[in-house]
Amino acid sequence: MTYFVGYLIVAYNPARHTGIVIVGGIGKIAFAIKLLLFYLNGWARPLVFLIIIGDIIFGALFVYYLVKLYLDKKELI
Repeated sequence: MTYFVGYLIVAYNPARHTGIVIVGGIGKIAFAIKLLLFYLNGWARPLVFLIIIGDIIFGALFVYYLVKLYLDKKELI
């Protein structure tokens, strides 16, 4: 639920709140890695793999957004 609030703040002014985007991207990627480890150790069911794929896609979108800001010479934080 905390990330939801952060995403609402970012939606209001994305260029101003890039710090929240960075934290959100790190959280998405870290969660996907942790779930992948659970899956590979047999502690999670195969359905979890769908969540892993979704979080990796969203993590990639976060990275794309930040790289685009950087290349457009906009301030990241």
